[in-house]
Amino acid sequence: MSAGRYDIKKLDRAATFSMKMIAKNDDGTYMELDGYTAKAAIKEHYDDVEVFLEFEATIPDPEHGEVLIALTPEQTLTLVECQYYYDVLLINGEYIMRLLDGTIQISPDVTQVGGESI
Repeated sequence: MSAGRYDIKKLDRAATFSMKMIAKNDDGTYMELDGYTAKAAIKEHYDDVEVFLEFEATIPDPEHGEVLIALTPEQTLTLVECQYYYDVLLINGEYIMRLLDGTIQISPDVTQVGGESI
């Protein structure tokens, strides 16, 4: 199974972000994710060695292939207006599968909270 591609056209800076995805087998059935962990990260440049930011990545409903990634407002505040790259991995022991990858476009913040730019 090859990774899906999804470009996040607008991720709001200084705001909460979450995205749910469903992993499916090639025949369209839900991928059973018991025993798997999820990992997701953002890089500034595709070929960077270092990860810029990691998502919280969970599997809330393994029986139905559900994977959830999330960023806090504090995390998205570190992102500047540009294009980033991300991917989501599923890991089970030595087996690693890329579930999804793509680009992220950051939407800048304007409103200030408590006298500071959020």
